[in-house]
Amino acid sequence: MNYLTIVRRILRNLTTKRQKTYVSMSARWDNIRWFLRQGHVIAHIWDRIKWYGCPALFITPRYPCHIELEASAACQMKCPMCGQGKMYEQGLKMGNMDFDLFKKIVDEVHRDVYSIKLSWRGEPSLNPHLHDMIRYAKLERKMKSVAFLTNFERYDEAMVDDLLTTGVDYVSISFDGLGDTYERIRHPAKFDEVVKMIRYFVQQRDKLKLERPVIRVQTIYSAIKDNYQEYVDLWDPIVDRVNFIADQYRVDHNENAYDLDPDYMCGVVFNRMAIGWDGKVTQCYSDYGERTMVADVSKQSVHSAWHSDGIKALRRSMMEGTRLENHEPCRTCDHGAKGDTGEWITIKGRELPVRIHAGKKIKPEEMNAKENRWKKNRPPKPAGAAE
Repeated sequence: MNYLTIVRRILRNLTTKRQKTYVSMSARWDNIRWFLRQGHVIAHIWDRIKWYGCPALFITPRYPCHIELEASAACQMKCPMCGQGKMYEQGLKMGNMDFDLFKKIVDEVHRDVYSIKLSWRGEPSLNPHLHDMIRYAKLERKMKSVAFLTNFERYDEAMVDDLLTTGVDYVSISFDGLGDTYERIRHPAKFDEVVKMIRYFVQQRDKLKLERPVIRVQTIYSAIKDNYQEYVDLWDPIVDRVNFIADQYRVDHNENAYDLDPDYMCGVVFNRMAIGWDGKVTQCYSDYGERTMVADVSKQSVHSAWHSDGIKALRRSMMEGTRLENHEPCRTCDHGAKGDTGEWITIKGRELPVRIHAGKKIKPEEMNAKENRWKKNRPPKPAGAAE
């Protein structure tokens, strides 16, 4: 290992300004209020220091700061930019996490891991035990931050009412575009119905005078590029945060898909890990297709998985700047793509940069989930999935 190279890369990490791929369109005070409402302020600040500091200094903490804990790998949607299509084409199994496996993981990590998100590649509400999982992690094991990402299409009033009894800290809702654009991308969701249910979610939380969950709505930028102000005007009075993310496809294993930055240093392997529904651990959460498996926490501890040879090898490559030579998933990952601030938008007097991945730009007018080529080969609903 060339230690001079590592020192140079540490200095580069400390001095390079990272381009944001996830941008809040909410007002600054709304973001501060969101931060405070999460609670555990001192612990959260310490977690953020570790989150940014460990990758910058190439420090591996005893446990990751955050774990993507996949309640379900399946999804009822067929969004064109999502990795679900590639997963189906590869014939990957997509089931629900067993409740006992979930408890085993949480029992080990609840004191050492700041946050878990009960979602990764699929729609977590397909797991009939989702709300009980949240209760166990939050109310019994007292984890500081428990959240999930959802398309919210399956939620009705009864499910919302039950969710509000779980203690969940925040819920991110993927809601790409408005009107017809949303319904093309997020088929079979209906725009008015999902908006109505999100309104109900917020109203019931406020009626019960609950501080949490914080409720966030997010979209890929290209889905709102022609009407971003209308998107903000719709959601700002309803939810706590409104975000957009840089356009990204998670379905392409073509190594020419992006113009990659060979000097990019990904911090994921120093602060975050993903555990699939069956306990399998990939090299990082961007490895949707399970191309590099490094551990299995159904047979070993989370600690041993986090310090496995496979993840150690990826960390060494990040330190030495050799990720593209040594790791196949890195060669198709949008996180390592060169990006330009292609344009700026103004929201509430704030100038916000829009990052465009070099070599890939989503065209929402061409995205139609109804016509996805893999819809006819959709496998059966996972065993135990909620109706």
